[in-house]
Amino acid sequence: DAVTEQFTACVDPDGCYTLEVSDSFGDGMCCEYGSGGYRAILDGSEVASGGDFDTPTDEKAFGNCDGGGGGGGDGELTSNKLVIDLKTDDYAGETSFWVRDTETGSRIFRRGKNSLNDSTSYEFVVDIDPDRCYELRIKDSYGDGICCSEGNGYLKARVGDVGVADFAEFETFEKAFFGNSCD
Repeated sequence: DAVTEQFTACVDPDGCYTLEVSDSFGDGMCCEYGSGGYRAILDGSEVASGGDFDTPTDEKAFGNCDGGGGGGGDGELTSNKLVIDLKTDDYAGETSFWVRDTETGSRIFRRGKNSLNDSTSYEFVVDIDPDRCYELRIKDSYGDGICCSEGNGYLKARVGDVGVADFAEFETFEKAFFGNSCD
């Protein structure tokens, strides 16, 4: 049954926002079983839309997303390699993380739920432009983070010798911004 819903929210015009649309089956809202979709309008302009996605969650960033606090690193970034060290907890199927270019909103790297093994260490290397701004976000779908009740997981990220993220104890998600153009 087709249903159209409309939601209205008052937001700070200078803020950065992420519209997250979830589909529990993971086949999106369109097109195999209908023609569903979504769109977000800010000040009369469409800022996000979609419906055809093949993951449980589709996210679109919009607003003033050109920075926002560092990720814990001090100093200018000079390396073009982001190194992510991840150790999963006992329920790795709940964990997903990604790196997003804040200017374009595009995810340049991601690992989704069910692509990681329980209690396993990984190292991922991602090519970046240190003069851009990126968001690194980790999500735990159960809401208990990756440490410490169900294992001692963590995610640490660095660009060269500059630490940009250090996540372990959180609930649903944690994020950090890094790059020389982040405010």
